[in-house]
Amino acid sequence: MLSREIYERISKEINSVSLMKNVALLLEKERGQTFRDYRNSAKFAEKLIKEAGIPNCEYIEFPADGKTVYQDHRMPMAWNATKGRLTIVKSNQRFGDPVIADYERHPFHLVKGSVSTPKGGLCVRIITEAQLFAGEDADGALVVTEHSTNPRAKILKVVLDLGGLGIISDYLPKGDDTPDAIHWINACTEGNHWHVQHDDRPFIAFSISYRNGELLRQAARSGSVLAHVESDGKRSSGKLPAVTALIPGRQKKELWIISHLFEPLSNDNSCGVVGSIEGARAIKKLSDEGIIPPMEFSLRLLFSAEMYGFVAYAESIGREARRRVIGALNTDGAYLMKSGLRVTLAPPATPFFGNSLIENFATECMEKGTYKIEPIIKEGSYADDLCLSDPTNAIPTAWTFSLSDYWHNSVQTMDLIEPSALIKMPA
Repeated sequence: MLSREIYERISKEINSVSLMKNVALLLEKERGQTFRDYRNSAKFAEKLIKEAGIPNCEYIEFPADGKTVYQDHRMPMAWNATKGRLTIVKSNQRFGDPVIADYERHPFHLVKGSVSTPKGGLCVRIITEAQLFAGEDADGALVVTEHSTNPRAKILKVVLDLGGLGIISDYLPKGDDTPDAIHWINACTEGNHWHVQHDDRPFIAFSISYRNGELLRQAARSGSVLAHVESDGKRSSGKLPAVTALIPGRQKKELWIISHLFEPLSNDNSCGVVGSIEGARAIKKLSDEGIIPPMEFSLRLLFSAEMYGFVAYAESIGREARRRVIGALNTDGAYLMKSGLRVTLAPPATPFFGNSLIENFATECMEKGTYKIEPIIKEGSYADDLCLSDPTNAIPTAWTFSLSDYWHNSVQTMDLIEPSALIKMPA
């Protein structure tokens, strides 16, 4: 059979109703961004795998203590919260609703890693980033950053060094288009890591809308601003889950399909996880029934935290087991919206015959109008989505990504999903 014939046959097997339902269910479990949610979403992925009839499913846990190192990745600390609220109590600027951040309204409001306030909360001053760098006293204050300031180590370290409690961020790519949306801040830490580690200092931080960010900066420039802050965030040692399953092929050599759990956005990456399971189910069923050719290589699904869970799993199976792996495909951001497909090939230090197959797929199977523009094919690197390609692991990894107008934006809900386009992704 030609690759296009196989692709079209698999597409017809995809169950769009269950696909959409399960993406929505996983998304709801991911939204809270806590380690309690991590466990629930990983258990849900395990359940979907077993219901799909995919064998050899394992639920695994790795240390989440902020200290354990796998290769050059130090694992995150566990974090949980149920409350995070920021209420303006004094301001020259009128706010339609003085509660400008509330974890219970939307979990993105409380930045992952934030610690607890004393019982009853705190009353704190709010100053702007410009006032901070002009020399205003930051002791115990929250600093509302400029809209263009990425809420990462560069600003957080300065605020904490000067005695600040933390930051308030309205950073949001495409904020002009979505002024009431909230950015999901995935990496507010003191270093080049995405999760708080054991030596990161305590902070409390909030993510607010672009509209409220503008109002808050205006208020702080025009006079004193006071706010009531409540948080019950808690860092601790815990466990980081991973889920894997293996469909045996004629050879023991494995091809991995990896997807990111713990990313609470519909197309980044609830679609990737659920779509990979549904695609594997369809391939196994059609192969078992002789409708498509039998699988030559074994197919492994691996779902966990981006980078951290994948390198932990790779190291846990040892070098000899890794030598069985012929390559991997990362389905981060795998929702095929009708905008465009970007294919990033495995980088050159780990040559991969799959690069040629993926290029052919992108140009031949996708030419029927799934996208409004031609696929973009990029040379690979060794960044986060392709980290297993590093010679330390030597698992050449390619990455397919659907181009989108939004990144880590609360508008990335199920309303963004087109079922007809989504079907094309797992196939």
